[in-house]
Amino acid sequence: MEVENEEIKLNEYHVLAELQAAFTARYPFLKIDFFEVDKMNGLAKPTQLDYNTKLSRLPVHDPKASINTGNNRTVTELTSDFFAKMGVSIQVSRKSGKIWNVITVTESWTLKTQNSAAEFISSLMKLSHI
Repeated sequence: MEVENEEIKLNEYHVLAELQAAFTARYPFLKIDFFEVDKMNGLAKPTQLDYNTKLSRLPVHDPKASINTGNNRTVTELTSDFFAKMGVSIQVSRKSGKIWNVITVTESWTLKTQNSAAEFISSLMKLSHI
């Protein structure tokens, strides 16, 4: 998957796993999961999308689209981009030691801040097990 500056370029031949990997390569203490959206009300369904789903099979597909994953983007902005450009809902999680916590209260924090906080928390958890 092509990543140019802060943009992840979408391609119809890629699958969600590649998109997730490109995001996690940039933010190793964050991850995204993808969910179907109810067409009637625009809300996320509890159905998680298979990571082998091709981007061309998503409800919205623009082969020239890209997702901005810049350091100063918030989780809320990223979520809005995925909905508008791909027609899917995402859930961003932050690593905390060996577990992943869904980001809910701090959605207004930037991706860089989220990743730094997760890295700090994870490093403290490693030290506490010594």
